[in-house]
Amino acid sequence: MRLTPLLLSSKERLLKVGYSKTAGKNHTGRTTVFHMGGGHKKKKRFLDDTLGKYSLKGIVEKRVYDPTRSNDLLLMRLPVDSLGTSLYFYAPSSLNSVKNSFLYFGGNAKPMSGNRVELLTIPTGSLIHNVEMKPGEGSKLARSAGTSCRVVRNDGKKTVLIKAPSGHFFDLNSKCLATVGTAGNISHKNNFLKKAGSARWLGVRPTVRGIAMNPVDHPHGGRTDGGRHPRTPWGKLTRGVKTKK
Repeated sequence: MRLTPLLLSSKERLLKVGYSKTAGKNHTGRTTVFHMGGGHKKKKRFLDDTLGKYSLKGIVEKRVYDPTRSNDLLLMRLPVDSLGTSLYFYAPSSLNSVKNSFLYFGGNAKPMSGNRVELLTIPTGSLIHNVEMKPGEGSKLARSAGTSCRVVRNDGKKTVLIKAPSGHFFDLNSKCLATVGTAGNISHKNNFLKKAGSARWLGVRPTVRGIAMNPVDHPHGGRTDGGRHPRTPWGKLTRGVKTKK
């Protein structure tokens, strides 16, 4: 969740809030996303992706688990204010962020691992994550655990060319913010579900094959699909069809 201005709190528990789930249904009660429902209770962590527009120096208090993301979060503490109170906020974790280390956001921060700076200041060949696609819009690219983009060209002009994890190239405004380094929790890819119940804890319900349905429920239904090209439940072609506009 992105909030502006920056969300600060004197207590960590005020940075997260419970929320109700939709179970994949819209406001009319119809299922619009299949295989969703149940799962363990979760709390949203308030997170501001526009930290670089403030000039901040935070201290890493600890690394915390976030049930709504694959990456972990860092609980950051700002220096004590005039009232003698420490202020806290969450930031996505980087690969080499450790407890009691300092991270810098915006201002004249150097392009070092974990710091959030403008693309203009990041040298060619560097790895970055939590990348904005438009200035002030918030992070869009390389937010998952262990992912990163690479700066392909930065010659000090208005745009910077980066390569996304998908292999696509993006020419972004040099004022866009990015965090230097690779996203944390790189071991997330090694996790596996040991039983079906583990998926249910995550809110994932069973998946039924289209060919196991009746013809009225799916284009593959009736066990006589005739070897047609795979289609979605709404009849649109899938597998090998471009989805990007």
